[in-house]
Amino acid sequence: MIISHLINLLLLITAISANHGIDDEHFDEQLIIRSLNDGQISAHFEFKTFINANLSYPFGVDAGKHNDIFPLSLLRLFHQLEIQELHFSLTKGYWKYDRWGLPARDTSPNAHLWAWFSTYLNSKNNWNKLTSLLSGQFCASINLINPTVTIRPKISYRPFLKLKPIEDKNIEHDYGYMASLPQEPICTENLTPFTKMLPCQRNKGLASLLHATNIFDTQFYSQSVDFEFSCTDINRCSSTTGIELKQNILIVFTGPLVLDGKYSWTLNSLFGSSLDSHCPLASSSRIYVDITPLNRNPSSNGQLLIEPSRFISINSDQYGSIVLGQSPVMINEQQQRLFVEYDLKSILKSSESKPKNGLNIGIQYPASYNGKLNYPIDYQHVQVRRFSRGVGVQTGGITVLLTNRFPFGIDAIYADTIPWYLRMYLHTLRIESRPLESSTSMKSTISKEIQPTKLHYEPAQDRIRPHQLEVKLHLPPNSLIEIRFEFDHQFLRWTEFPPDPNHGLYINPATVTFLFDDNHQSSDPGYTYERFLPRIFESYFKNNSFSTSTIANLQKNYPLRLYTEPLIIMMPTPDFSMPYNVICLVSTALSIAFGPIYNLTTRKVMITKSQAAAKKNPKRFFFF
Repeated sequence: MIISHLINLLLLITAISANHGIDDEHFDEQLIIRSLNDGQISAHFEFKTFINANLSYPFGVDAGKHNDIFPLSLLRLFHQLEIQELHFSLTKGYWKYDRWGLPARDTSPNAHLWAWFSTYLNSKNNWNKLTSLLSGQFCASINLINPTVTIRPKISYRPFLKLKPIEDKNIEHDYGYMASLPQEPICTENLTPFTKMLPCQRNKGLASLLHATNIFDTQFYSQSVDFEFSCTDINRCSSTTGIELKQNILIVFTGPLVLDGKYSWTLNSLFGSSLDSHCPLASSSRIYVDITPLNRNPSSNGQLLIEPSRFISINSDQYGSIVLGQSPVMINEQQQRLFVEYDLKSILKSSESKPKNGLNIGIQYPASYNGKLNYPIDYQHVQVRRFSRGVGVQTGGITVLLTNRFPFGIDAIYADTIPWYLRMYLHTLRIESRPLESSTSMKSTISKEIQPTKLHYEPAQDRIRPHQLEVKLHLPPNSLIEIRFEFDHQFLRWTEFPPDPNHGLYINPATVTFLFDDNHQSSDPGYTYERFLPRIFESYFKNNSFSTSTIANLQKNYPLRLYTEPLIIMMPTPDFSMPYNVICLVSTALSIAFGPIYNLTTRKVMITKSQAAAKKNPKRFFFF
């Protein structure tokens, strides 16, 4: 009890001191809970910390300026290494695009890191230091990143700060580095340092819902850190307004229908606890719940357990059509969505307004209801699949299938990192296109080969760097694109095999970046807006307005990026059990032969007579 009062006192003192510099720093948190198409429930936490900085001297905020909210350890790290932009994520599981739609943040399986530095000078050394420092900061094995898994993106990745076309030659891409660890596990040791960087840690606010026993026992879990500069004008970033740090956690819970046969859910059933207090250091603290399935199925008689602060209707066919009201809006259009908002600062500001057992948000359905809910529309307009082919451990290949169901053609960039021990042959690269309606047909004559718009390839060097392949191509409307190439397996030294090599060696996931231009925004808006739900809510409540051009600019400058699953490749593997078998066999043989040999070599053979036996029948007996 005393410890709880001390924590509250410290938070209050920090909040009072932070109010003096509220123009320099602020912290916002929000949670978006959505129902997915297959009945699963996703929860997206976004913790955003902002500190003022000027582009002319972006790292001067660390020298002579006190900060109350921004994590000092990260600020010093960015200052010392001159980092312009950083994106780091740890993920457990794989996001199922065909069943769950698009995530609020692009997530790569396992560990993924890419960063840009402000200058080319010492950028390679700074990259090595960055991997070591992040390894200690987040208790992860990021220090295992070495030149054999690191690439310098040329056309597939770009810094968001400059906001220029990807193929712009004025962008110094050599400042950027990217690497992945497909075998990196994630556990509670990674969550603890993540939450300690929050102003209230896990004591107050939305972070108090992050209980390891609940969030790791899920189908999907991802935590990420994004560091970038914030600009007033997203199209023309001539000067920055500050440094923005985003900490995201994305979770997919098993649907309540699978667990107990019912559709009802609450915060307590998902996270194991309810909300008792808000973070006093947060400028805003809100929870948004997608009640579109509830509103599209009035016969289910479902209801909200707690009255929301307001209702938000989003029409994804017309950007900017965000209508606020105090009563639910009946949804008739397929693309329209309905959310409810809970303002934690107003609900939990006093003991009188706070619920007795805490704020336990949820949706309750009658126990007798056994119908099927109409979930929001899924996203299957673009899809990516990658798989390996080949027989044996001598040769093989990789095939990638890109599906474009849009009624218009779009540009895409395929990027892949192939390890050095797979000898890739660029002359075997083939790109073919065929219409979707004939993709399942046995006729192969309709497939035609297409040429890439731009191609960048760097061959690997043994034990020095991997293969780097980046292909920019145009996807025709309603088409299926097949990309394939072949490789040979190389022999590895016995010290270079990872643990359990008979399971196979993991290959980094590939990346496909889809580029939408202005014509696509005007002809078919509304397909990818769910990626920007946090920005939509934040922009509306801060500016009390939301324009159509905002989403169009976001989609243009933050392209859609899909990741494939990691591949497992079987390599020529020696029989690592042979030494064990030989040791066991030799040890057994030696132990059996040791006794007689030891006796023969250490004891003396003597002839003795038994007196009684010698009198009756004198014979000689040998004794050892």
